[in-house]
Parts: sequence; C-alpha cells; structure tokens
Amino acid sequence: MKKMILALVLLGYAAFGGLGTKIDEIVCEAGHANSCASAAASYLKEAERSDNLTPEIYLGKAAEFLGKACAGKHKESCLQLGMMYQEGKGTKQNMAQAAQLYKKGCDGIGGEWAACGLYAEYQIGIEEMQEAALYYEKACRLGDRARLGTTDEKVGDIVNHLCEASESLKSFRPKESAAQRLLRDAARP
Repeated sequence: MKKMILALVLLGYAAFGGLGTKIDEIVCEAGHANSCASAAASYLKEAERSDNLTPEIYLGKAAEFLGKACAGKHKESCLQLGMMYQEGKGTKQNMAQAAQLYKKGCDGIGGEWAACGLYAEYQIGIEEMQEAALYYEKACRLGDRARLGTTDEKVGDIVNHLCEASESLKSFRPKESAAQRLLRDAARP
C-alpha cells in the first residue's frame, strides 16, 4: 500500500513537472549549488507560463534558490539574482544589493563577464571611476573568452562596448607595482 501511494505521488509530480524541481530542492539543501540553480530555473520557467496567475510566488522561490546557488559560488546565479534585485522581480528592488551580487558573480575563478560589466556600470553611477575601470577591464577580458564560444552577435556587440569603456577609463586605473603585475598575470588562466 505504501509503495502504491509513493508511486502515485511520484506520478503526480512527474505529470506536473514538479518531480525534478523537488529533487533539485532536496539536493540543493544538501549543499549542491548546481541543483539550487536548476530549482531556480524551474521556478523562473513556471513564472513565465502564460496561464500562471501568480508569477510573483514563483519568482520569490526562484530568488530563494538563486541565493542559495550564489552562496555556493554558482556565478551565473549571482548574476541572475542581481538582475532580479535590480528590476524588483521576486525581490524588493535594491540596487546596492544587485551591485554586490554582480561583484560576487564577477570575482573569483571563472568570473561571469556580464556580472563584471554590470558591476562596472553601477560603479560609474556612483562615480567610483577607478573601480569601474578595473571591472570594465575584467569584463572585457572575460568577455573576449566568452565571445570565442558563441556565434551570437549581441554578445560580440556587448563585449565590444565593455572593451571600449575599459579603454576610455584607463586614466582612472591605479598604477600597479611590478609585484602586483606578476600576481595578476599568475592568476590568469
């Protein structure tokens, strides 16, 4: 009897697309950032459905799981959650929080180039030109790598814009010592 009930529950979840999401949620709670990102993607997809009358509930759940994925160093989730804070979708609009998420998505190994660019844009807005120059440069460098892996012309256009912004702000870049240059070059993959 228990097996039949479990089978019916699993069949119900599978019929409505919820089984994968529930499994992702469970694995996410065990600390797997990719599963958190997958659960968030399921909630975002559900929020976009045209017959959905309460998308804000799904957007809130997506934000919750993107936050967990970002905390687990899933860079794309930091970018996505930052955009949600910037737009006030599923979260209360908060540009400072969005900027911190963009910075987190940019920094570290395998940084997300779009997050670097958005963080640089925020720094321009608050007139922190040296910080903006550094992050535009990083966005340009990471974006050049991303451009190689795609045929999407929009990516190329955006990367060109970021590289041009980096060049125009070179005068705001602080001078680095020989030791800093060596460390920076050694950190590049």
